[in-house]
Amino acid sequence: EEAIAALEAEAARRSTDEIELRRLAREAEALGALHAAFLARLEEARGEPGLERPDARLIAEAAPPERPARANAGLALALALAAGLAAGASAAFVLESAGGVFHSAEAAERETGLPALAALPRSAAADVAAEARARPASRLAEAVRELRSALLAGGTGPLTLAVVSPGPGEGKSTLAAMLAESCARLGRRTLLVDADLRNPAQARRYGLSGEEDFGALLEGAALPEEVIWEDPETGLFVLPAQAAPAQRADLLEGPAFPEALAWLRARFEVVVLDAPPLLAVAEGRTVAAAADRAVVALRWG
Repeated sequence: EEAIAALEAEAARRSTDEIELRRLAREAEALGALHAAFLARLEEARGEPGLERPDARLIAEAAPPERPARANAGLALALALAAGLAAGASAAFVLESAGGVFHSAEAAERETGLPALAALPRSAAADVAAEARARPASRLAEAVRELRSALLAGGTGPLTLAVVSPGPGEGKSTLAAMLAESCARLGRRTLLVDADLRNPAQARRYGLSGEEDFGALLEGAALPEEVIWEDPETGLFVLPAQAAPAQRADLLEGPAFPEALAWLRARFEVVVLDAPPLLAVAEGRTVAAAADRAVVALRWG
């Protein structure tokens, strides 16, 4: 019985092994067929390059250049110049057409309804007043003399001139200094008053300390003789000012300003007031109204 059982177990094992053997045989047969197909395709691929012909034609060999290739600089500059001229002409047309922009004395007269007394040329000097002083025969100095003649015409007694501008940075302080120096060179006893208490410029221009300034005179803290300086180079008298807050600038609105102006008019032939900008601060109109004549400095463009 033990032998029979062992033989039955052996028979069952062999049956299982035969099934696995047949499976492996079928798999080997399939892999063999796939391998044969790949070999056939490989042989076909090896024979195809010799049969195909390219669509491209060889025109010339790609030889390296003898010298580096560069852009056409002349053509590029010509195109850039043409484009720049077109853009500049367009910008000039737009600026010329803009309202409130002055490019000539005639345009300023039409816009403001006031006579244009002079047109001062543009200067690249750091100190324009010093340039006009050093070059009395220049166009700039001649334009200042033209303005002086227009302002002094028809007047023999003391004259008070206020130089104002619509806004800051339009050259009114420089114009006031050049106009005052021009009157002094004419032999007229001239005083330049820095009445722009918020943004004074004359003390720095003439190298004055201004510790006792126009504000101190209006406050009654200093006498006129203590705050008026004479410039030995030009013979011009200068009443400087130091930068002051708005509360101190209000002194120009009080009674002290016309009293001080009357005292100055009695002792000088020409008093030039460097007034505050008209549209920036309120006291500019007060200073301009207190003068005999007012000059509005307009920046070109």
